[in-house]
Parts: sequence; structure tokens; C-alpha cells
Amino acid sequence: MEYTLKLNPETRDVIFDDDGILETIEGDDVPVQNVNVNLNTWQGEFQLDETHGTAYKRVMGEPNSFSRSEGEEIIRESVLQEPNVAIVNGVDVSIDEKRTMNTYVTGELASGAEMSTGVSKDV
Repeated sequence: MEYTLKLNPETRDVIFDDDGILETIEGDDVPVQNVNVNLNTWQGEFQLDETHGTAYKRVMGEPNSFSRSEGEEIIRESVLQEPNVAIVNGVDVSIDEKRTMNTYVTGELASGAEMSTGVSKDV
């Protein structure tokens, strides 16, 4: 069974329990966390792999030039960077007046389990 360190979804910092021990996650929680981290990472931000992350620069233009279909494509491409995601069933993307991109994704993992996650990212 796959496992990894548990990350705070807001700060992406590792989490320690009350005894000072690093917390871990396992199973289907691992690919869901990986998708969430990917959606919170700007493509090119991680210097060891500049293809990792989400291509938020593609939606940064004028506020009224945002294409919902392009936003959904960008998110779908980002989610599918996680090899344990089998299918992306739904992507809901919007950009509010403060230039925050709100994303909600549903899909199916390679294990057959359903997944859902969402992030808000200032673009």
C-alpha cells in the first residue's frame, strides 16, 4: 500500500501530531493529496520538474478574457499528471472579481474509488 507524509492543504507544510511525530496518509488519500498539491502549484514553480503543476499563466490575461473551457482543460491536464487518477468526471472552474480561480474536480482513481477535491488560487 502506498503512503506518504500528510500535508496541510493550505500551507503544504508537513503535519506533526501532538507527540511530534510526522503524520502520514495512505491508500486513496495519497493520489487525492497529490492532485491537491498539483492544483496549488504553478507550473514551473518546482525547479526540479518545471512541467509539474498547473498552467495558471494561461488564464492570467484580462479578467473578461477567461474562457471557461480553457480553464477546465488546464485543470484536467493538471489532475491527470497524477498517474493514479483514472478518469476526470467533472471540472467546475470560475474566476471571481478578485481574480481568484475556484476549482472543484471529481473523478475516479485507479483503485476504482471516487475522488473529489477543490482549490482556490489567486491568478
